[in-house]
Amino acid sequence: MSRWMWSSGKAAIARWPSPISCSCAPSGAGSSAGTPLGPPDLVVEILSPGSEALDRGYKKSLYARFGVAEYWIVDPKTQAIEVQALGTDGYEMKGRYRKGDRFTSLLFPSLTLPLDEVFEAE
Repeated sequence: MSRWMWSSGKAAIARWPSPISCSCAPSGAGSSAGTPLGPPDLVVEILSPGSEALDRGYKKSLYARFGVAEYWIVDPKTQAIEVQALGTDGYEMKGRYRKGDRFTSLLFPSLTLPLDEVFEAE
């Protein structure tokens, strides 16, 4: 079962269960009766055993197709976060950050994450 669904009239995007997912809409996309009116600006995927191919392949292309502006892939095994931004030809890698680094979201410049704290509870 999906937790949310967005439809453009001809196609739909659904978010299926995963350990953590974050969507934020500073653009004011809003919602109607609990249903998003547009795609989220940010999606955060936490890799788990068996999900990497799905997250880096199908889901990544699906999010790009529907206009998710920023996509983070969090890999607890390597203690790294990949930050990708939507460009004209799909997602472009903007950075790979590891434990010990700090990074700032492209869409949310006031959001800076110290990765020592993100990966602290191993």
